[in-house]
Amino acid sequence: LTATSRVLILSGDRLVGGMYEHDETGLFEITSSSLTHAIPYGALPPCGNIYTHADKIEHGWKDCDEDDAIRKGDFVHQNNFGLVEVDWEQRSLQVTLRRANVYSAHTHGNQMRVREELNSGEVLREETFFF
Repeated sequence: LTATSRVLILSGDRLVGGMYEHDETGLFEITSSSLTHAIPYGALPPCGNIYTHADKIEHGWKDCDEDDAIRKGDFVHQNNFGLVEVDWEQRSLQVTLRRANVYSAHTHGNQMRVREELNSGEVLREETFFF
C-alpha cells in the first residue's frame, strides 16, 4: 500500500451491521448482519447478562454496544445487507446497510401462520467514504 491507498473490506454474518474508517491506514470496513438473524440492542458486552432489562432501558441500549473508536455511528441491529455504490468522478463510495426481509412461520392449532417483515431495502444506515 502507498500513503494514498484506500482499502475497502466487506464482511458479513457478524449478526450486527457496522461501518468503520481508520484514518491512519486508509482502511474502510463494512460489516453486515446475516440475512436471517441479528443480535438485538443490549446483547453485546458490556451489558450481555450483566444488567437487567430495566437497567438497559434506564441507561440507554446503545451504551450496551461494543465500544470502537473507528466505528462510524451505532450498530445496525436489524437483519440487513450492504450495498456499495462507486462514483469514480467524485472518488467516493456511497455505502448503505439496508433492511432484509424476514419471514417467520409458526403453527397455531392446525393452521400455519406466516409473518413477513416488510420494507426490504429500506436504508438503515448510510455513509459516504472518499478515496
